[in-house]
Amino acid sequence: MKECFVTGATGHIGNVLVRDLIKQGFKVTALVLESDKYISAIKDLDINIVYGDICDKEVLRKHIKENGVVFHLAGLIEIGSGKGMKKRLYDVNYVGTKNVADVCLEKKVEKLVYTSSVHIINPESGDVLVEPTVFDETKIVGDYAKSKTMSAGYVFEKIKEGLNAVVVYPSGVIGPNDFNISQLGQLLIQIANKTIKLLVKGKYNLVDVRDVSEAIVKAYYKGKVGEGYILGGHEVTIPEIFDYVCETVKREAKPKIVPMWIAKLFALPSELYDKMLRRRPLYTRYSLYTVTSNCNFSNEKAKSELGATFRPAKESISDAVKWFIKNKPEQFTDKDVVLKIKQGVFVRT
Repeated sequence: MKECFVTGATGHIGNVLVRDLIKQGFKVTALVLESDKYISAIKDLDINIVYGDICDKEVLRKHIKENGVVFHLAGLIEIGSGKGMKKRLYDVNYVGTKNVADVCLEKKVEKLVYTSSVHIINPESGDVLVEPTVFDETKIVGDYAKSKTMSAGYVFEKIKEGLNAVVVYPSGVIGPNDFNISQLGQLLIQIANKTIKLLVKGKYNLVDVRDVSEAIVKAYYKGKVGEGYILGGHEVTIPEIFDYVCETVKREAKPKIVPMWIAKLFALPSELYDKMLRRRPLYTRYSLYTVTSNCNFSNEKAKSELGATFRPAKESISDAVKWFIKNKPEQFTDKDVVLKIKQGVFVRT
């Protein structure tokens, strides 16, 4: 039985990946923070859970084995404008990844598969966006994207020094097993609850978490050392996302479209209001930047070299909503949806 070490195992991609690795016959050791509130995502799985922080290099030296296999997914996502999370964001995403890469090189691991993000790709770099070869954070918008750009750049520097690593770049991840309720998951729930009345005409590239996980496993088996692979699914407009959610909860969608200039005008006040109420903001200047930027990511390299496949966004959105209905019914407050849940109207996922 092959052993592997996984960081970020309680995250959306991470907990799905751990399940896939178990099915593949791996013996999994997962690094988890002592304070992680979402340990329930993996605590009942047949894995070895160890506690520690990727910002502590000695913890990594203790658990990463010589010639081992490492899947590094741990990271923080932040789409807001505030500075409160900035240091922790860079510590986890950049310093943590540096530590993982350094220890993997020290231990001469068989392979490191690092999960980055498509947000490190400059949306102005072409009509069709492909895997990056330059990692310049000064050309990238947003602290999250900058920190991930620096991290990927460091991993590729270590590859030149002999690190056996492959990098994958998922787009907007959506689908079942969203225990932590990601920002995209939160969006789906709010649409179902009719708390979002206004929409913009933007679009985003969405990919199913199950397809990402399968591609990460394939990146271990088939990915070429020193190569990166975009794990992008399909472009979906914001109104289409709204329609797919409403179709799943069996009601009509009647949103009003807001001109982008008005949306941008009120983005910062809305974000500040959410923070005042201690709610995670979805409607921010960065989120508007994202849905109005080029998201035409090519997944051809992942399909041809890894054999990756990507299901339709409509299926992923529907399955995500059904998963929330089954596993987090308390999140639904719209009386019609609540009644349907009680009546068992929805197909269980």
